[in-house]
Amino acid sequence: MPFAPFSPGTILSRRYEILSLIRKGGMGITYRGLDRETGATVAIKELLDEFENPVERESGITNFLAEMSVLRGLHHPQIPKLIDHFVEKSGFFIILEFIEGKDCSEKLDQTGAYGLPEDEVIHLGIHVCRVLSYLHSRHPKPVVHRDIKPSNIMERNQDHRIMLVDFGIAWAAKPREGMMIGSFGYSPPEQHQNQWEPRSDIYALGATLHELSTGQKPNPEAFAFLSPSEYHAELSLQFSETILKGVNYYPKDRYSDALSFENALNKLLPKPLPPLVIDPFDEARYQLEKSLIIPFLRKTKKHYVNECQTPVLPEEFDYFVFTLGTSVSHSLIIQSVPEHQSLRFLYRHGLLSPTLLGEVNLLLPESFEKTEAILDRFVNDYVTSRGF
Repeated sequence: MPFAPFSPGTILSRRYEILSLIRKGGMGITYRGLDRETGATVAIKELLDEFENPVERESGITNFLAEMSVLRGLHHPQIPKLIDHFVEKSGFFIILEFIEGKDCSEKLDQTGAYGLPEDEVIHLGIHVCRVLSYLHSRHPKPVVHRDIKPSNIMERNQDHRIMLVDFGIAWAAKPREGMMIGSFGYSPPEQHQNQWEPRSDIYALGATLHELSTGQKPNPEAFAFLSPSEYHAELSLQFSETILKGVNYYPKDRYSDALSFENALNKLLPKPLPPLVIDPFDEARYQLEKSLIIPFLRKTKKHYVNECQTPVLPEEFDYFVFTLGTSVSHSLIIQSVPEHQSLRFLYRHGLLSPTLLGEVNLLLPESFEKTEAILDRFVNDYVTSRGF
């Protein structure tokens, strides 16, 4: 059955409206969408679904939910936030923060495929190495991106931040027989045998930086690269050697990890690139959700297991609805309000309009205690309304 895109106006999960098609690839379709709950623009990724029977598909759904729980646990300012995921209309869907910007493939096209300046390529490489260091250090096992290429590295318009995008497309749906996960030319030899490790991302980044500096796409049928300086004499020998080490055929001959690659690139600059400054509100929100809100919701869900209407709890969120109730729903709505440096807590009874339970400034010392009191109030109000 052809993998046809949905029409604009289609509503998914009773919340996300498809606005337009962004692109269609071998592993899925990406749409620009609207989150009708928050009014935010989102990226909607529909993954390829080619399961051959119900048993195989049920296993695929289990794998999808497990992989998405890993992605929901990622928290890095250069990775788009995973907002939601679900299975609907015979498809697998991921809802992500929408990144408005230009990807490196588009930037390269603007040069007439000549290549970007050496110092710009070095800066891009350092930023991606920092994201990879974070991914590869996840526990209990490293997260390997598996599809690094120019079109998956973006520069965000609002602040020119470098973002690594397109997580999850290759993770959940079943590939067709003989289909390699990744992109030909950028994927290393081991990935063609459906094997990968952190140094597989090192190779893909090396191949990407090679293309960005030379304007020449990697040969999809060979794992060999000419020195960048052979394409353009203005590219330094040190830069060329640094890139070529990243694309060695054997993983053991590449950089041992992303930090080693980053350090090698940083040495090429007159002044090392400073570390990325983390937004204190974003970090405070993540820590409060991780240490208090998510554990509280897990405990409440377990206690009211037959009355909880929220099937999956996130590891992190900007907006989340937690619902209890059988005949009438009682919803706790938690919304991030960055302009106020706060989290806003709302209560919705059935179809009535939400009412404010409280708003907590996350940068104040009493934020933990105030949040705890609001969460307790929601549960107590629910218990009272049910007559327990």
